[in-house]
Formats: sequence, C-alpha cells, structure tokens
Amino acid sequence: MAQKDDGFRILVDKLWPRGLSKDKAKIDLWLKEIAPSHFAAEMVCPRS
Repeated sequence: MAQKDDGFRILVDKLWPRGLSKDKAKIDLWLKEIAPSHFAAEMVCPRS
C-alpha cells in the first residue's frame, strides 16, 4: 500500500484497477488520456 515517503504517484491506465480504492491507492495524478489504447497494449503484451 501507499506510504508517506513514496513520492508523487501517477497512474497511467484507461481504467481504475479493480479492487483498489482511491483512498488506499493515494494516487496524485491519473493520466487516463495518455494511456495506450487497448489495441496498442495488446501489441506490446499479447494475452494468451
């Protein structure tokens, strides 16, 4: 979980991670606009 000395925390993803509350995550900035598209993500990390 987040600690006080973690520094500035940034999430780059289209969707908020399932099961993770925003309170517990302590994310300072959520950049969903710059996250890769589903197609681009599949090209880099294909799922079997």
